[in-house]
Amino acid sequence: MGDIQLHHLFNHLAPIGVMVGFIVLIVGFILKKEHIRLTAAWIILIAGVTVLPASKTGELAEEISENISGVSHDVIHEHEEAAELALKLTLFASVIALGFIIVHKKAPKWSTMTSVALLIVGLISVITLTLASHEGGLIRHPELSGQSGTNATDQEQNDRHEDDH
Repeated sequence: MGDIQLHHLFNHLAPIGVMVGFIVLIVGFILKKEHIRLTAAWIILIAGVTVLPASKTGELAEEISENISGVSHDVIHEHEEAAELALKLTLFASVIALGFIIVHKKAPKWSTMTSVALLIVGLISVITLTLASHEGGLIRHPELSGQSGTNATDQEQNDRHEDDH
């Protein structure tokens, strides 16, 4: 399996896993069930840690992708910027999830406050992961950008062609 394939594998785990964990966390709040919130924390922790190999394989995939015809460096850069923010916030959500797991056992009186923090940071993580995923999708699917007609790579090539004249 190549670097790009590994990146695609890992970059799907975190967004989907953290989103599932976030939904489970909401269910835990609605049903007022601590054990469901604890399950959600484990899901977010495990899924959130997968941003690390996604980031590492992303660096390798970037080097390869920049040499592929039709791939825009600017689009890759936008994805990379969004992914860096998602990486930080998702790791932060994972730390809070771990904190909730520990607090649940050691200091249950802080459990609700910690799970509320996880809910807030989890939502922000889901949003940033979704945005990074969208930006990544634009690398090979420019039609997702909403631009009709030409994609960013075509525009870059037209700009270079105009500069030559």
